[in-house]
Amino acid sequence: MKILGMGVPELVFIFFSFLLPVGVILFIVWLVLKRRSTVDEKQRASAAAYQRLAQLDDLRKRGALTEEEFAQKKQQIMNEL
Repeated sequence: MKILGMGVPELVFIFFSFLLPVGVILFIVWLVLKRRSTVDEKQRASAAAYQRLAQLDDLRKRGALTEEEFAQKKQQIMNEL
């Protein structure tokens, strides 16, 4: 059987010598990008939690929250991380 003037052995050779390595490289790039986005999400979540804790501490210092309310909200934010 001939496809594009090439037989099966030639097509198999092309697949394993060119297309397969390209596929492997694309898969590795995808994994790296996926991991990077996961790290970015964790960093954003940590930064947001830090900002919320700072605001919570400010409310406590101003007397808007009791120590018990502060401790409860702080624990809630820490559990979300």
